[in-house]
Amino acid sequence: MHISVLLNEAIAGLNLKEDGIYVDCTLGDAGHSSEILKRITRGCLFAFDQDEEAIKYSDNELKKIGNNYKLFHTNFVNLKSSLNDEGIREVDGIIYADLAFNGSGQWTNANGAYSYSKKDKDSLNDYYICQEEEYQPALY
Repeated sequence: MHISVLLNEAIAGLNLKEDGIYVDCTLGDAGHSSEILKRITRGCLFAFDQDEEAIKYSDNELKKIGNNYKLFHTNFVNLKSSLNDEGIREVDGIIYADLAFNGSGQWTNANGAYSYSKKDKDSLNDYYICQEEEYQPALY
């Protein structure tokens, strides 16, 4: 089970409006998305994840709360084009990245979003491995 880190702080920072349009770039097990959806009764939530199992699980969880959401089975790098396809040009808030891993097989399932056992364009190896000097300025 995944527990969202800084959930209350992230939700408070969004300053949610009931009729707002919000984006969760890393849907996962829908921790942040669930809390957003509970508060935007007349708004809309758009959420992204590469992991098909996460999409299925989260869809079932979010259906229990409301139907004013759309899930995208893609990397959040496609956020702008995906939202444009929906006619969305502006949003009221974005949770950009809750980069955590849950127990849904993201590491061990060959089709998981971050599997080391596959070698294709969605692989962790292709997107996230970098040298220390590349990320050092962001950390200090």
